[in-house]
Amino acid sequence: MTRDLHKRLPNLKGMLQDMEGLLVRLSEQLGGCGRDRLARWRAVVNSRLLARFAPDAPLVAVICGGGSAGKSTLFNTLAGEAVSPAGGRAGMNRRVLIAASRERFSAPEALAELFAPFDWHPRRLREPAELTRTGDPLYVLSDSLPPHLLLLDTPDFDTGAKGVYANREAARQALELADLMLYIFTNSNYANRDNTDFVAEMLTGVGQRRAYLVYRAYPSFGDDEVRRHAMTVAHNIYGERAEEFLMGIYRADEDNEVAAGRRPMALRPLEAGAPPLGEALTGMDPIPIRLALFSSVLEDVVAIADRITSEAGMCLDELALYTKALQAVETECLQTALRHFPLDTVMRRFAHIWYRGDPTHIRAMRKTGRILAYPVRLVSRLIRANETREPDPAGGAISDDIRRQIQADLLEAANRLYEQILAPRIEAGLAAADPDAAKTAETVARVRSARGIQGDGAPRISAPDSGGQRMLVAEAPPALDEPRQQVRQHSWTSLAEALVERSRGVLDFSDHIDTELAQLADRLRAQMSWRDRVTQTFAAFLNVLPATAAVTYILSTGDPVGAAGIKIKLGSLFGLHDLYALVALPATSGLNKADRAQLERLLAPVARVWLDDKAALVRRMLEEEISAPLLCRAREDMDASRRLITQLEEKLSLCRSALKPN
Repeated sequence: MTRDLHKRLPNLKGMLQDMEGLLVRLSEQLGGCGRDRLARWRAVVNSRLLARFAPDAPLVAVICGGGSAGKSTLFNTLAGEAVSPAGGRAGMNRRVLIAASRERFSAPEALAELFAPFDWHPRRLREPAELTRTGDPLYVLSDSLPPHLLLLDTPDFDTGAKGVYANREAARQALELADLMLYIFTNSNYANRDNTDFVAEMLTGVGQRRAYLVYRAYPSFGDDEVRRHAMTVAHNIYGERAEEFLMGIYRADEDNEVAAGRRPMALRPLEAGAPPLGEALTGMDPIPIRLALFSSVLEDVVAIADRITSEAGMCLDELALYTKALQAVETECLQTALRHFPLDTVMRRFAHIWYRGDPTHIRAMRKTGRILAYPVRLVSRLIRANETREPDPAGGAISDDIRRQIQADLLEAANRLYEQILAPRIEAGLAAADPDAAKTAETVARVRSARGIQGDGAPRISAPDSGGQRMLVAEAPPALDEPRQQVRQHSWTSLAEALVERSRGVLDFSDHIDTELAQLADRLRAQMSWRDRVTQTFAAFLNVLPATAAVTYILSTGDPVGAAGIKIKLGSLFGLHDLYALVALPATSGLNKADRAQLERLLAPVARVWLDDKAALVRRMLEEEISAPLLCRAREDMDASRRLITQLEEKLSLCRSALKPN
């Protein structure tokens, strides 16, 4: 596996760089989704992989441990000289100290180039007191270390109290760079889980790094007891895989001279035949160790990138649900705006268009019918007659009261939409015919739970009520913070004035409506049976409306306003639900239940043409004046994010294939 990986490193490096760029763009596209996880991923990729692909990159061995464990003494022993202050109080050293081969790193820029990707700018140690002040790492050159090895001494990572540790960040940065670790502990802290949990997170959080354990034990402790304590540490760090990643156990017996820093640490391996620790480090072949580490880091990096991509998919779903909720609010506002639109206007208009398309003989009979209508009304018990006049092509005048009512409805609808956009979350009803929203909400909740994401930010969707409607609650996603702010900066007064001005022509007929009504008339004529045609001819001649000819009612009645009325359900209109168009009928129409049902079916298309056109116009007004910035940004972000996720999934697939042994 490691030999195969060595051949694939150049390709993997390119794929990781491409993947990093895609993840950054995806996070930005979704308003910083997964930003913290991505920052951690990028740090790992750049520090442990991209900067270390060079075959001659040195191994980094990091010494770490709790306060007064003997880290500096161990560092001085392995570096071959007393350069790090030892024997002082716990937490005295505040910086990372690097020991590097004089043979390889004599040039001042050598270490600077090596650590530049980690934003470290090490400089040479001038005096030990510098280590007691925070700052960038310091380094010393050693003749005892081989060219392929860097040795790092770290500050105490457990100095502090109540979860606040003064030096933990410096220790964490050093451990992030480690290819292997030398963990030193004592009898007083070997079972300290806070310490070993921190080390475990650093060594096994991403990738699996190996470790040597150094136990500073009492001379009276037998090797079996030392081994037992050491394996407790190993299992606390690596769990069941402790044997696999533990490179060796060394003991250093307590000695006052050593503790005072006046004598190097005497290290003895527990395993018979094992080399001294210094020789083990010096004779180490860095390539198989690094490739084994790369393999485990790559596996974890790919898995984390997969989780980040999944989390981005969750953010994308949340954005889609918010957009769906916003559109549902628009639909509710649209229903408010349409509730007083006069339908008698479109009925007159349709009648005019129908009359205009009548054959010549029908028109002639209608004129004759004006003379013959009176005697027929007296003798016919099945027919109700109405005086006919050619419908007004303009549809009749619309009163100022109606116009004012429509303006008031439009402002009420716009105000609700404006307030919902500015609110931290949107609440809207979804029709039962929209099962995708419920499925998406359930998926988001499941992903959030799996990712351990807490809080009230998840979208929620209620169980369907008796009418099949669900209530969707969606938080405003960070991706839309900017366009929501644009809406907030646009004052309500100016919005209201713009809507009132645009509403002045909202009741006008357009060429589009006339075309739709003309096509509808043609379809109705084509559907008329021979009986309907005979009835129409007879009705035109007599100027009457038979109760069995519903279409003729539309044609023969110039004024469909009266005391009675029918309701036409328009549930499919722009997703509106429970919207009924009310059409008033003359009180003398005399329609029975079956005729009324037939009339409802025939009038519905006429009403729908009118309301469909007006709904599109009003929706366009609301969006252009209020919600367009959000909807446009949401669509752009969703489209771009879907493309990025597709590309990421392709890269992840390639990385997984590259990790499989040939």
